[in-house]
Amino acid sequence: MLDALVGLVADSIRQLDETGWRYDLRR
Repeated sequence: MLDALVGLVADSIRQLDETGWRYDLRR
């Protein structure tokens, strides 16, 4: 169960990273 959760979170982060929201957050 925990493995599935971690995978889901990682997938979400990767998708968000694609939009570049983290880049804007850093600035």
